[in-house]
Amino acid sequence: MKKISAIQYQTKDGRPITFKEIPFKEDTDQRGWVVHDIEAFINGELAGYIKCSYIPKEKWDNIYKNNIWKFRRVALGNYDIPDELIEKNNDEEIAKDHAKRYEYGNAEYFVQKEKEKAKKEYQMYYLYFVDKPIVDFIRTYEKFQRQHVALALHNYMNQWLQDNFGLHLWLSYCRTDKGKCFYDSNMIKVKQYKYRQKMIGGYRKTREYISKNKNWYKKAQSSGCFVI
Repeated sequence: MKKISAIQYQTKDGRPITFKEIPFKEDTDQRGWVVHDIEAFINGELAGYIKCSYIPKEKWDNIYKNNIWKFRRVALGNYDIPDELIEKNNDEEIAKDHAKRYEYGNAEYFVQKEKEKAKKEYQMYYLYFVDKPIVDFIRTYEKFQRQHVALALHNYMNQWLQDNFGLHLWLSYCRTDKGKCFYDSNMIKVKQYKYRQKMIGGYRKTREYISKNKNWYKKAQSSGCFVI
């Protein structure tokens, strides 16, 4: 992995903050997810960590191969269709199998409706999770809170993702009260993303990611508003 651009990370009182990247174990998730974990240290002591997860496009393409039925099986856990038919990806055979097993009168109509639904789910899942690393969890230990650690972790992870994969760090929308206050206070330069078409299911929220503009970190440092 490449090292990120040189930035002097320091606590509020001037102590250096160093980082350690935790290697991801490949092929640990059959759905294609990867998890990146970075730890922050102050004077050799673990001060906090951040984790992000996403599905790389290459893994997505290799696993799902534009096969919406396989997506429903692997990603969503739908086991209505036999494996051999999923691999064939043949709607007609799937409809016949469904009619035979469930005595469904108009299996072709049912499969077509399910196909339309699965296609939308496939598109939304791809839109939200492929090549979009999202903050899964971040923690600053109590001893080191209000010392710029969480801010440094966000920026380091963002720069590390950009330098190694050309990706942004997307912000989690599952936030504690402290997390909400932190984002409101410090994430001055973020970009918002909205899907133009109508959202379905749980995919209704505006997405935010940290800007490529590296000046946001310095501005956030000088703002004086830190919660975690």
